[in-house]
Amino acid sequence: MKNLFSIFSLLLVCCYSFAQTTLTHNIGTTLVETSIYTCSGGGVKWARTFVLEDFGITTDEKFVITRGEAGFSEVGVHDVNISFNIYEIDENFPDSFSEDDLIGSSETIRIYQSGFQLVILEFTTPVEVPGHVERILVEVKQEFSTSSAVTFMAGTAQDNDLSWFNAPCGSSGGEGYISTIELNRPDARFYINVTGDERALSIEDNEFSSISIYPNPVENELTFNFPHALEAIDILDMKGSIIDTAKGINSIDVSQLASGLYFARAFYENQKVIKRFVKK
Repeated sequence: MKNLFSIFSLLLVCCYSFAQTTLTHNIGTTLVETSIYTCSGGGVKWARTFVLEDFGITTDEKFVITRGEAGFSEVGVHDVNISFNIYEIDENFPDSFSEDDLIGSSETIRIYQSGFQLVILEFTTPVEVPGHVERILVEVKQEFSTSSAVTFMAGTAQDNDLSWFNAPCGSSGGEGYISTIELNRPDARFYINVTGDERALSIEDNEFSSISIYPNPVENELTFNFPHALEAIDILDMKGSIIDTAKGINSIDVSQLASGLYFARAFYENQKVIKRFVKK
């Protein structure tokens, strides 16, 4: 009887555990050296982009990231510190990328001098990707250092998507993300992935993620259909630059905008939703 109870308890745990999903574009787990350069003193950012629907994560779920993995081929002096940053992006990345769209970050950890190594970071505070988010950027950042700390990102021999690089030195010059293909370093297939739980949205999540805007297309005033006063509304152009902001209301005057495509970003109780609209 005791054994039957133990088996039943185990089944309950299995049935109620969250589904684990790993976002990765790497094929295989064997790390290889890449030709990507680095910067003395840090500030380097390596990244991958993911369309959540491609991994079975729908907009009626939130994705709670609990672990990140990154591969390195070489780590120099001792003062090398990295963290994972998760950003919301859209189909116009990298032109539309903005650091204001940060969803959350891991803690910063130090990695030590070594050859090939796989760094696995269990997030002390999980990063919750809201249900309305369709695309994310997973960034691995080497923090700036006063020493000549250097590190090199490893990759895999094959993958199925682009890798992205942003560094304050070399060809990219820290001016934004550029693909390793554009840098003429096609072998730089960065080993970066994250793992998390898919969780059904709560009533509150659904309330905010289902927010709508009207009219669209719009000529004068754009309104968010939401039962509470919003903390802020930002209007952004297609490059992600903020054009106008309104606070404490649910509508914003867009009559002065030139005709074209824009984004409206609303904030409410640490939640954020982005809607695309057309200005007549």
